[in-house]
Amino acid sequence: MICADGEYFYDDRSEYNEVFMNPSMIFKLLAGALIFFTGTPALVVAGALRLELKNNDVWVMAGDSHTLIAKLQSPLNQDWRAASKANDPEKLAAAQTAIDEVEAQIQAAVQPVPLRFEIEKDDSGDAQPIAIIPQPVKLERGPGTFEITPETLVVADERCSNTARQLIQWLKPAMGFELELSNQAASAKPTITLVEDPKSNSPGAEGYRLIVGPERIQISAGSQAGLFYGLQTLRQLLPPGIFSSAPLKDTKWEIPCVKIEDAPRFKWRGFMMDSGHCFQSVDYIKKVIDIMSVYKLNVFHWHLTDDCTWALEIKGRPDLIDPKFRAEKVQSTGFYTQDQIREVVKYAADRHVTIVPEIDVPGHSSIALRAFPELKCPVPDGLGPDGTPQSRRSFCVGNEKTYEFLEAVFSQVADLFPGEYVHIGADEVSKKYWQDCPRCQAGIEENHLKDVQELQSYFAKRMEKFLQSKGRRMIGWEEVAQGGLSPTTTLMSWTDMKHGLLAAKNGNDVIMAPRTFVYFDRKVTICRVYSFNPAPPSLSPAEAGHILGGEAAMWGGLSGALPEKHINAAIFPRLLPLAEALWSPQDIRHYDRFLPRLEAHIPRLNFFDVNCGRVEKGRELAFWELKGAKISEVPEVVDWPVRGGLNEPGNYTIQFIHEIGGALQILKAELIQDGGVIGSDTRALDAIKNNLNPCRIPVSKTPSSSPVILRATVLMQKNGRNYSSGTILIDKR
Repeated sequence: MICADGEYFYDDRSEYNEVFMNPSMIFKLLAGALIFFTGTPALVVAGALRLELKNNDVWVMAGDSHTLIAKLQSPLNQDWRAASKANDPEKLAAAQTAIDEVEAQIQAAVQPVPLRFEIEKDDSGDAQPIAIIPQPVKLERGPGTFEITPETLVVADERCSNTARQLIQWLKPAMGFELELSNQAASAKPTITLVEDPKSNSPGAEGYRLIVGPERIQISAGSQAGLFYGLQTLRQLLPPGIFSSAPLKDTKWEIPCVKIEDAPRFKWRGFMMDSGHCFQSVDYIKKVIDIMSVYKLNVFHWHLTDDCTWALEIKGRPDLIDPKFRAEKVQSTGFYTQDQIREVVKYAADRHVTIVPEIDVPGHSSIALRAFPELKCPVPDGLGPDGTPQSRRSFCVGNEKTYEFLEAVFSQVADLFPGEYVHIGADEVSKKYWQDCPRCQAGIEENHLKDVQELQSYFAKRMEKFLQSKGRRMIGWEEVAQGGLSPTTTLMSWTDMKHGLLAAKNGNDVIMAPRTFVYFDRKVTICRVYSFNPAPPSLSPAEAGHILGGEAAMWGGLSGALPEKHINAAIFPRLLPLAEALWSPQDIRHYDRFLPRLEAHIPRLNFFDVNCGRVEKGRELAFWELKGAKISEVPEVVDWPVRGGLNEPGNYTIQFIHEIGGALQILKAELIQDGGVIGSDTRALDAIKNNLNPCRIPVSKTPSSSPVILRATVLMQKNGRNYSSGTILIDKR
């Protein structure tokens, strides 16, 4: 088999024994045989070749897909048939001998020559650096480029035709022309070939191989998902303008010659959008899914209900989406019809993104309980500080009507969302009314439970059994473990990672979503998101196998009115370091190398019309978290060790990136070594704005090898909050 890489190479799919052959060499080797068979000297087959003699005709086929490119009926074949028809043994033997000789010549012509493919390092020479996110598992760069022109042919068989059409439609707006799709290669045309082979040794269920040569591109995978991800890498290898929605003139659509082998580290690579507090348009949801798919994120966790709103239409329950039952301060009144849900589910599935719906129960259910008050515990409402009744947040789980209601809801949810998982929330459940509720207490007694904690566990297990009857698996936030965790429940860890680690050690599947790393509404730093490792080395291989992956979350405001441009600024570009943390192996991830690639992708994100947030520079020095009594209006001196110390003099910047809670003012910042100040900034700065105006500390002398401390005089103001937290970054400018 002769295939194209830098120019042409032989690939046996296991050992990667490459062959360099100039197209003219291929022609010289085959010309004699082809002329002999066809009578023409100009048959050029672009891409992979496989020549076979069948019924004394020469069949030229694509090497991997065995698609017929040409069938060469030779004069010798005609002689053989004529001799056979005339029943002339002498002429028949002569014709057969001639055919055997030509077959031998062809076989000799296509024997691979063991020459190595010279690898050009990504950072060598004057070549444009390759900036792919997530970083592929293996990437080798060769000389030359492949240019997409109107003559380029996309080759795919019936299995790959839909994926091939997606590629054509993605390329058309920016290029201004539509590539032709064919099920077979054509002479003298550069090709992009898609090959699915479930029996191949492609790297994993979602893995792919991408080979780019000057004349041919081939993407091969064991599944359509793998091919899809290979195409996302191909798009990223093109100039940033490929994401433009309008034709770009005077752009050469060149792709560097590479060979990539890639597969994800985790199967669950997710992002959660909160539409239960803050409604987003269908078009915006689609845009987020588009960008997720470009960066190989594959789970869209859709938080559809909460105390503020119920954003999902449920047939027969119109009161759930009636604005009069929303909280008084909620400005958003939107909801998704079931037809819109089906539209988004299909849109996501076409991009290999699974939508996991979340209906948050039994807590965070104020709106449902206002619409259906008979599902509340039959006890008096508690009173707030102003003497008004407090809003109920938890269903009465001792009431059979609650289960009838929720089973009706989740039946429709299962019909709308065909994915494997359904999320029931189960977080932050207020149980104070359960303590006094006669129905809940009767449920505890009847089911031989100890307390309200086990009552919550009873509720969760009962809902899980119902979802299993619908062919679904259940996910709950970490509180779903309160009172006892079902061995078949998947736990989503959010306050930290220890709940997830404990569940994994106990044999439960786990999805990591720790707020200090991946809650984008908290404005966590790029550095912190990138450092996210869902399966730390403390786990055994068996325990790590229960970590399905991780996801980030974007929670909305309690008013239900968070503009989409503000959501954009929070999730972009943070979605990109998340994608790499969940796809790329831990041992190939380097933050310093990631930052230039991230900056190279900002122009690509701009074509999606998102208000991309700023890329913070520097390494993480510390995470501050100040609570309760530590917050006052009296200045306080706080020390943080500078990890790794300082290696050289220069101008250092210190950024106090405020994430959540009360305001923090930095009155003075100093770098301390060996008991003395080696640099300081005495300007008063606000941590909320400090990422735009960081502390600037010049260090004139070469630091020693002694530890370095950042000492800051800070003023912590409550502003109605009893905590303040954020991240401190240090960088040398």
